[in-house]
Amino acid sequence: MPKNGEVYNIGGGRDNSCSILEAIKIIENYTKVEMNYTVKEQNRIGDHQWYISNLGKLYTHFDWQIKYTLKETIEEIVGRYK
Repeated sequence: MPKNGEVYNIGGGRDNSCSILEAIKIIENYTKVEMNYTVKEQNRIGDHQWYISNLGKLYTHFDWQIKYTLKETIEEIVGRYK
């Protein structure tokens, strides 16, 4: 059970994380439309190279589990704009 003032990482965890380029590929595969984008050599200041949310405390304090995969989530979002 959560306590007052607790902070939780919200995200997909290891199984539901991807890079922007991986997300673009999922969208392209789903829509069959090639996206127009460029990749720059220089990272923006403050950008994370890699981040995976640790959901351990969230799982411990709540009776909750992820219901949808990353692919299902992206497809639902894209599907609402079709």
